[in-house]
Amino acid sequence: MVNWQTVEEIARHLRTSCSTVYKLKERGDIRGYRVGRQILFDPDEVDEDIKRARRKKAPEAAERGHDDDETKREIS
Repeated sequence: MVNWQTVEEIARHLRTSCSTVYKLKERGDIRGYRVGRQILFDPDEVDEDIKRARRKKAPEAAERGHDDDETKREIS
């Protein structure tokens, strides 16, 4: 069973702001589902989405000469 979470809960989970969660959702970096007036997230899907985004960004960062820590800060 999915433990659906709100924008505020996912923001706490990711240790970021609600506005960043909205931006990540709008860009398609994380999946969220509108239910009435709320957007709900499956935390397991969000974790997968963040890992996928990090893997996608890692080669680009290496080409620019950035280390992995900086890539993590960009995504988070």
